[in-house]
Amino acid sequence: MTNGAEDWDALLVQVRELLREDGVVLDDAQVALLNRHVALVREWNSVVGVVSTGEVEALWDRHVVDSLSVAGVLTRLGISRGYLVDIGSGGGFPAIPVKIALPDVKVILVERSEKKLGFLRKVVGALDLKRVEFQCGEFSVGLLNQDADAITARAVEKPEKLVGVITRAIGPGTVFLSQSGVVFGEGFEVERVEDAWTRAGLRRGSLGIVRRVG
Repeated sequence: MTNGAEDWDALLVQVRELLREDGVVLDDAQVALLNRHVALVREWNSVVGVVSTGEVEALWDRHVVDSLSVAGVLTRLGISRGYLVDIGSGGGFPAIPVKIALPDVKVILVERSEKKLGFLRKVVGALDLKRVEFQCGEFSVGLLNQDADAITARAVEKPEKLVGVITRAIGPGTVFLSQSGVVFGEGFEVERVEDAWTRAGLRRGSLGIVRRVG
């Protein structure tokens, strides 16, 4: 992978092609929104601390491109117009880039820090994103009463603590896109994603699609 914003132009052609292979067209207006999101993270990170200091100048490859790879997976799963719950949203990764790439997705951002949630509201307002909701507090099974199609939890510090709740929240029609490598027990299957994004080295860590079976 490359380093920093200066390499984004070089990555853009490759990212657009990979998204196109997944059935997603990323136009110039959407790229401008991604740029605006990154600019807001850089502007406010010293105040809200949504990414580590060392990653501020590497937002594109460490966060944006990796998030866009999730958009590709959602599209392949037929959830490009579905309902996504993002737990521990922080700076909005992966949910904000996913929403930009897939504008018809309904998103709920779950964040326990009021300061970070305030930042997310600022981002959503600045980018004029529609069908985005906010939940301040810990994630709970009750939040899934709206029948989420997919759950992400990329930025959670201790994802193993979520396993109990996640296993109760995943219904027959819900997938959890696990980017942490946590282990799920009996009653669940995990499909490890090895795709063009993985082979190109554009996905940060592993990705597993967790489903309830039986």
